[in-house]
Amino acid sequence: SVSFATAWFSGLVTAASVGRASGFRFYSMPLLSPIDPGRSGASLLPALSLATGGQYEGYAYMGLGFLGLAAIVAPLAIRRVRFDRVLAAQLFPLLLCSILFTLFALSTKITAGSAVLLDLDPQERLSPYFGALRASGRFFWVPYYAILAAVLTAAFRLWGARTATAIVALALAVQFVDTSRSRAWIRAGVSRGHPSPLISPEWSTLGSRYRHL
Repeated sequence: SVSFATAWFSGLVTAASVGRASGFRFYSMPLLSPIDPGRSGASLLPALSLATGGQYEGYAYMGLGFLGLAAIVAPLAIRRVRFDRVLAAQLFPLLLCSILFTLFALSTKITAGSAVLLDLDPQERLSPYFGALRASGRFFWVPYYAILAAVLTAAFRLWGARTATAIVALALAVQFVDTSRSRAWIRAGVSRGHPSPLISPEWSTLGSRYRHL
């Protein structure tokens, strides 16, 4: 509610914005996004096809190292961790928020690869109301980091500092190798030159002629 109120008062969400933007289902997150390295690719896992050209907004690849660590930690944590009502009550808001954000990231048209698994709103009656937040794939960022924190915390609780450090370090090494292509792709993108479009000589003299710009 605090986040929504902040967005409302900052002008991100207004009554006037309803129906103004499009692309809510186009910029969604694919269901397999956590295991899909995306268009940059990965060293150990292949990229999957997408249902729309805008689903790069739902990029949420977790990396093979982390996925392997999660596959080991999750069943052990479920088996060994005792239910704590106080802790559950404290984490419930984050869990609820993560579930809702994940559902919104998937949008009303749930896809896996290039296939549409379920279309909850084929007539797109709800899309105009979500227009201001059309890049819904980004909403998985909160659940993404919640999962990351949960798995790392569980690893150290299960095995202790020394053993967990060694296992996490091994997972990090796998992660580093697996994401090398992604890092190279990002480095090439940010290293490209971006010449200024303000080429007119007028820009160099505006400050001397006007007090307010």
